[in-house]
Amino acid sequence: MTWNEYLQQWAENHGDLIADSDIDSLYDNMGIKDNLPTQEIFLEEIFRYIITEIGLSKYEFTKQFVDDIVYHVSDYNKPMDFFKDLAHGGCISGMIGSLIYNSDCKKIYIEHIDSMEDFVLDEEEELGEPIQNRNKLPRYVFVCWLCFEEMCYKIARELFPEEF
Repeated sequence: MTWNEYLQQWAENHGDLIADSDIDSLYDNMGIKDNLPTQEIFLEEIFRYIITEIGLSKYEFTKQFVDDIVYHVSDYNKPMDFFKDLAHGGCISGMIGSLIYNSDCKKIYIEHIDSMEDFVLDEEEELGEPIQNRNKLPRYVFVCWLCFEEMCYKIARELFPEEF
């Protein structure tokens, strides 16, 4: 589904008057229409829906990472721009605040170790080969960044198939 199809489906499910809106006009109208959720709630709902649809909800780390995605996407006029920036620079660029410091990655990794390692194994199985840690990062940093980036790329491919 494209972004506008998600908007339309969301509007149909919630009885709002935004079925024909694109994300820009939706953001512009956030303060005007009382029945619209906040931008963050709307984005969280969309991203959680996509994660469920593409089978990623089985990984417990996705709950925490969706919150990070919503936080960062909220700073952009168009959600696609966040995903493009991430695709260009990746987590190594420092654009994801919760994944900048090794100590933060280590804490997240320890909290979600089984889920993250399962995700890595599933990705490697899908690729048919091991994923290389070319930058020689600590395992916990490498896995956190890999999980975050791949989850985002999968969301972006669902929302913006013509761009990703």
